[in-house]
Amino acid sequence: MDQATRCETSASEGGACLKSGRSALAGLRLDGDGLCCLGNDGVNRSFSSVGQVVDYRRFSPEQISNYLDKFAGFYPNEEMKRLKIIFDGVDGREVDDRKCVEPDVEDIPSTCLENKRKAEAESSRDVQG
Repeated sequence: MDQATRCETSASEGGACLKSGRSALAGLRLDGDGLCCLGNDGVNRSFSSVGQVVDYRRFSPEQISNYLDKFAGFYPNEEMKRLKIIFDGVDGREVDDRKCVEPDVEDIPSTCLENKRKAEAESSRDVQG
């Protein structure tokens, strides 16, 4: 799948990972096996396959709204209403640098968390083996 259209749901399932078009990813560094996700905190992050933040952009409320509107066709109306409620009043510009790089678990895509668990289990087996 093209990186510019890759996305997963966040760990909390309340998240708003959206299928990201090229404009939303402009200038964002990407990991070949990773994905991008707009977190509940209003920060659009590029993640490695195991959930490390590769790059990020803080979105203003207007950018969040435009982002949601741009990708409305990918989701049913009920889901878009839910996402608009989640992002009501959210301003990613208020998120500090540390939180952008070390997001809360609910802002990390579930696929990345699962990949991380698998990698840690394999590493543990290798050390014990």
